[in-house]
Amino acid sequence: MNIWVNTFLLVIIFIIFHYFSFKKSDRPVIYLPNSMILFLLILQIGLFIAYFKQHSFNHTLFPIMLITVSGIFFTFSDSYYLMISPIIYYASVFLSIIYHLYDYGFQINLTVSQITLIVFLIIIHTFFNDWIGQGDIKLLIWWSCYFSPLEIYSILFIASFVGICYGLIIKHYFKRNILPFIPALVTGLLIYINFCS
Repeated sequence: MNIWVNTFLLVIIFIIFHYFSFKKSDRPVIYLPNSMILFLLILQIGLFIAYFKQHSFNHTLFPIMLITVSGIFFTFSDSYYLMISPIIYYASVFLSIIYHLYDYGFQINLTVSQITLIVFLIIIHTFFNDWIGQGDIKLLIWWSCYFSPLEIYSILFIASFVGICYGLIIKHYFKRNILPFIPALVTGLLIYINFCS
């Protein structure tokens, strides 16, 4: 089997394990309809496969692969809990740090604008944690280490457009007011790396 089939099977196994690991009474409230969750996951997995089909896999694509696979997991987690799974988030960040240390040593490759964006996001996370979702900011802080501020702004623009579109659909057809933003953020990332980078 090739890497794409393995990745797809891993995502499906994780989703099934994650959902059925709860007792029936402890299962979370679903904030998105199952059809919308399934649509977003299929769209994200399709964009993920399309990106890595265009590029031959080498060690420099590992951070992008880690970000996108964990983003697909975060879509599922945010759709159920309105938060990202801390175990997956910290494990993914830890893996990316280990990869960076293995590949570059202790050399830091961040520009001044990236550091400024990271500090700005940390300030927003610290002072406005009730106003903005904490998972969204944590994801953007992590992604800021791999993308320039202009790329982050582009991802946010695409994610906002995707979020508005699926928000209008869900509000009109399913009458829900609370929407997770991470599915739109991850979809925006996958659209950006496929068509804009």
